[in-house]
Amino acid sequence: EKLQNVAEQRQQQIIENLEESGEEFTSQFSGLQADVQQQQITVLENLQKLEIDAQERKEIILKELAEITPPPAPEVLQPQISVNDYLQEAEMLFSEKRHEDALAIYEQIIKIEPENPEHWLKRGIILNRLKRYKDAIASYNQAIKINPEYHQAWCDIGVACGNLEKHQEAFNCFDKATKIKPDDGVAWVNRGLSLVELERYEDAVASFDKALEFQPNSPKVWDKRGYTLVMLGEDDEAITNFDKALEIKSDYSSAYYHKAACYALQRKVELALENLQKAIEINPSYQEDAATDIDFDDIKKEPGFQTLIQG
Repeated sequence: EKLQNVAEQRQQQIIENLEESGEEFTSQFSGLQADVQQQQITVLENLQKLEIDAQERKEIILKELAEITPPPAPEVLQPQISVNDYLQEAEMLFSEKRHEDALAIYEQIIKIEPENPEHWLKRGIILNRLKRYKDAIASYNQAIKINPEYHQAWCDIGVACGNLEKHQEAFNCFDKATKIKPDDGVAWVNRGLSLVELERYEDAVASFDKALEFQPNSPKVWDKRGYTLVMLGEDDEAITNFDKALEIKSDYSSAYYHKAACYALQRKVELALENLQKAIEINPSYQEDAATDIDFDDIKKEPGFQTLIQG
């Protein structure tokens, strides 16, 4: 019992000591929390003050920068190439038959002056020389889009269409050209040639007649008119046309060749061979043409004909 009493007293003393220690710890912890909160408040106040100071400094710097006028940048002088310079270079390249190089120059020119129809026309002419007929037509069409009455562009579209064997489209373009400029003999000739391809021979003759009003001394027109008359069976008038062409230009080989073909169709062998020989003497390529030309079928077995085409 004595030991038990001693133990209970010791237990009670320990409990009292723990309670006192707990109260002291709680007090110390509360003090620590208060110190931390005060430090947080101080830090926040310092941050706010720094933020205000930074904003004020920023505004001062921006104001100072706005008042500063930077010195002008030194002007860099670059060589200026005018459109005329480009055009002269392109013309020189074209005359030298450097068509790809000339085309590259015109690509630069149309970037500078895209609304100039003449640039698109000349670009199309170069493409036509390169046998890029569809691209040429697109370029001519751009010229017409800018100037719907651009007579030369209509003519050149017709030529390109003819090269593509689109003869109806070619005729439409040449017909438009003659309506814009009725005194253009070349447009009338080309109109007639497209009508020949369409086998509209009487209309073709009428078109050649219009061409002769403006180009009465053109051996080409007389020759083409004569050959169209051969297609119509009007051989005598056709011979007269060929003779007119040769009167204007005595070495016009095409007229001799067509005259020979006309005589061959009439089975006038001697006259046919005589004119064919003259044509070949002036232009040897007619030797190969005559060998496959159906107009000479009726005299191909003649020894004289075989001699001419075999050389």
